[in-house]
Amino acid sequence: MRSTPIHWPDGKTFGNAETVFRYANENWQGFANIVHRPTDGALFLFSWAPESLHVFRSDNGTDWRLLTVNAYADHDAMCVTWHRELGEFVNYQNTLQSYEKRYPDNIGNFRRILSFRRSTDGVQWTSSPYSG
Repeated sequence: MRSTPIHWPDGKTFGNAETVFRYANENWQGFANIVHRPTDGALFLFSWAPESLHVFRSDNGTDWRLLTVNAYADHDAMCVTWHRELGEFVNYQNTLQSYEKRYPDNIGNFRRILSFRRSTDGVQWTSSPYSG
């Protein structure tokens, strides 16, 4: 879908906007990150869909190829970025851990913990020792 150019408050033109990805999760908010991998110029789209992380790849930003619909399954909120020094994708996020609460809240008998994951290909992820 193409539209008229987008203008930012600084007066610079972004260009013709084009929707290359659209996902709406009717039961919860969705998360999506587009990350540039400088080692080969590829773009990766990480999208949280019901029950798992979906990963897409594009070499031109227009044509996207699905790499996996199940990179991993535990999730609460996420942010994927490229870490230049490690040469890997890094994902830091909240995730849920079983926890008996005296007074359960909106997530029941779980608590939110911080989780770190690393990946060279965006599909296979390893958890850091800092994950709960």
